[in-house]
Amino acid sequence: MKKSNRVIIMEAAVTLFERFGFKKTTMDDIAREVHKAKSSLYYYFGSKEDIFKAAIENEKALLQRRIQLSVEKEHGTKKKLHAFIFERISLVKEYGKLFNIVFAEEYTYLSFINDAKKSFEKFELLIVRNILKEGMERGEVRVLDLNMTAAAAVMAFKGVEAPLSHQVEKFDQELLVDTMVSVLFYGLSKQ
Repeated sequence: MKKSNRVIIMEAAVTLFERFGFKKTTMDDIAREVHKAKSSLYYYFGSKEDIFKAAIENEKALLQRRIQLSVEKEHGTKKKLHAFIFERISLVKEYGKLFNIVFAEEYTYLSFINDAKKSFEKFELLIVRNILKEGMERGEVRVLDLNMTAAAAVMAFKGVEAPLSHQVEKFDQELLVDTMVSVLFYGLSKQ
């Protein structure tokens, strides 16, 4: 399937944003990368910010789809939580530079960045909440406050995703994710 010019421009821009940063990348750079006149970029996008926004929305949709599919193919609360965390960490590794750009404090002036972060956080909370709710319905977990537990779990996962995605080999990553899910799933107290 042939890629549209819009997609080609977005992909080239993401490559440049990752390599040089959003601020240093110009429309001229993007035009050179796609072998088009700068004026032709404006046919598809109004500005560099519009390209960035479209690229972020596109990547966010891809990431959400991958996480959703990983979770859906598993059965049981513990396996679904494991799939969620493991896929999230794998995506941070795969899209690390783009994640760094999106989550860098220096870009908070771009409202669409904040909107994308909030939207992705809502998605994560919904996924974890649904996993826990399903687990409650099957009698696998006992949760006193579903929303608070989902929020705490997502915060805990985010706290370890950067160290896991950058410092641990795949085998160890699998083991650490499993340990984290076990701590969340079974707790630390002696039953």
